[in-house]
Amino acid sequence: MSWTLRDIRRTYRWMAWPYDRLFRRGYQGLRQESLKGLSLRPDATVLLVGVGTGLDLRFVPPAGLILAVDLSPAMLRRAAQAPASSAVDALIGDGARLPFPDASVSAAIFHLVLCSAPDGRALLQEAARVLEPGAPVAILDHFAPRGPMRKWRRLASRYSWVLGTHLDRRFEPMLQGLPFEVQNDKSLAGGYYRAIRLRRR
Repeated sequence: MSWTLRDIRRTYRWMAWPYDRLFRRGYQGLRQESLKGLSLRPDATVLLVGVGTGLDLRFVPPAGLILAVDLSPAMLRRAAQAPASSAVDALIGDGARLPFPDASVSAAIFHLVLCSAPDGRALLQEAARVLEPGAPVAILDHFAPRGPMRKWRRLASRYSWVLGTHLDRRFEPMLQGLPFEVQNDKSLAGGYYRAIRLRRR
């Protein structure tokens, strides 16, 4: 099924209320593992695309400012009330069309968003534009595995749109040709999730 921005806003409007109950406890360790070792300057500007209800905000290492972007006003209203490690500027917007200058961001975080957005590659492409050279990127998502399990993910993805995500997306085609180098790629939760660390060249 093809996703549009309108589909995402509609889905996460009704998911905003139960989202924390469904995803806070089970995903806390995954979020922390993804952000482990993320080194930021005290004055760093951190881009967090798909902030949702703000479950990541308290785990981001202390920085100067977190730019928290989300398509869903309902999710962003909850994120504004979430505990955070640093000052937060919450913006309703599309991560593929950011209102920030070139090379103005010190780091980026993409947690559980590249498999939910209409075009995950477009998010990474826009991140490449706004990130400083050498900036780290932390990614956490349930990318499709190689091998026979991918067939089952493709089948399950026919129904996962109800929860606003795709289960059969591959990471490598998203990254191909973009100015990033992979520094770390770790399997989590028995291989169902991957925590990937990139560096902007």
